[in-house]
Amino acid sequence: MSHKSKKAAPEATSGESVTTKSAESQEQPTTTPDGSKDNELVSYGTFPAGTTVHTHEVRGSSMKPIDPVQRRLDTARHEAGHALPLLVHNIPFKNVEILVHESVDITMVPNLGYVLEDGNLSLGLVRTDKIAFILQGCRFACEDQIIQALAGVAGEQIEYEKPIWNNRDWKGRNARARFDYEDAKELASRLAIRSLRPYFRQAWELLQQHKAKHTAIVAALLDKGLLTYTECLEIWRAQ
Repeated sequence: MSHKSKKAAPEATSGESVTTKSAESQEQPTTTPDGSKDNELVSYGTFPAGTTVHTHEVRGSSMKPIDPVQRRLDTARHEAGHALPLLVHNIPFKNVEILVHESVDITMVPNLGYVLEDGNLSLGLVRTDKIAFILQGCRFACEDQIIQALAGVAGEQIEYEKPIWNNRDWKGRNARARFDYEDAKELASRLAIRSLRPYFRQAWELLQQHKAKHTAIVAALLDKGLLTYTECLEIWRAQ
């Protein structure tokens, strides 16, 4: 959201910070909603005032190199996964974007105003639109927000026969969707939800229900790199 489709109360609102992976800093383990232990810190960087985003980071593993073409496709599927629940529930957002950096040098990400030091990185984001959300009187139920937070990884699994929950997707230094997991976990704590796995399955099933729309948004993202909310709506209505 997201990405990011941020949250503050059972109806979604937005904040102004974004999560990036820190170095190998540690904190005391805590129990997560799926019963596992979580002991890594997350560092926060603030974006320019008024900018609210969801980010998705795909870092190459030292054990298994990632093909850059596949990495870009996974990022597009991930961000389209986050965008689709917003379209289902008529939640406006500004745009969805994928950014891929192949150089080994420090790279300044366009229009975000901060530096990424990992050349083997794909980054995607969904910019929310708080003003439009309020003016249109939108409501975004807490459980639907959980599904939306988990829908990125579900989007990466769009071609799977069934969804697969893998802790490495959500937690750890190389996790692809750490920020998504933290969002979903925080939302789940409000409702005393003990496990996120049923919601991950619901996210995957929602994307399967609208697979043609998801596929069309992915194709447009790969082609353009950035889609406005209006463009996403046009694709949604055309399918």
